[in-house]
Amino acid sequence: MKIPNAELPPPETRRQTLVRLAAVVIIGLAVFAVYSNTFSAPFVFDDYIYIVDNPKLASLSNFWPPSGTRYIAYLSFALNYSVNGFDVFGWHLVNTAVHFINSVLVYFLALALLKSLRPDIIVPTLQRWNGGRAPLENTLPLCAALVFAVHPVQTEAVTYIAQRFA
Repeated sequence: MKIPNAELPPPETRRQTLVRLAAVVIIGLAVFAVYSNTFSAPFVFDDYIYIVDNPKLASLSNFWPPSGTRYIAYLSFALNYSVNGFDVFGWHLVNTAVHFINSVLVYFLALALLKSLRPDIIVPTLQRWNGGRAPLENTLPLCAALVFAVHPVQTEAVTYIAQRFA
C-alpha cells in the first residue's frame, strides 16, 4: 500500500545524511578511544572545592529559582551528584559526552562554513587538491572536528571534572 505524499528524499540527500551520520560515529569513536582511559581518574585539584566539598550539590532544590554565576555548570554538577554520588565514572562520562557534542558541533560549523563559501570556486579547487576525485567538502569538516576532538590541549578540559566550567 502506497502512502500518498510520502516520498523518499532524493538519493543525494540520503547520501549526505549517511555521510554525516558516519562522520558523527567516527567522531564518537575517536573521542571514546582517546578519553575512555580517564573514566576511573579520581577527583583532583579544584574538584574538591567545587564538587566534593560543596554541600550545595547535595540537593537539587538549591538550584531553584535559577540564579548566580555558572548556574548551568553547577546544576550539571548537582544532577551528576544526584545520579552518581561521588563515583567518578559518571562524572567523567558526562564530561566526555559534552566534549563529544562540542566536537560534533565543530563538524557542523565547519560544514556550514564550507558551504557558505562560493561553491563555484571552492568545489573545483577542492577537486584539484584531491587529484580530480570527489570533492573534499565532507572530509575537511570531519578533519577539523577530529583535530578538535583529539587534540592534546583538550585533555585537561575533558579529564579534569571542574573544567566543565570552561
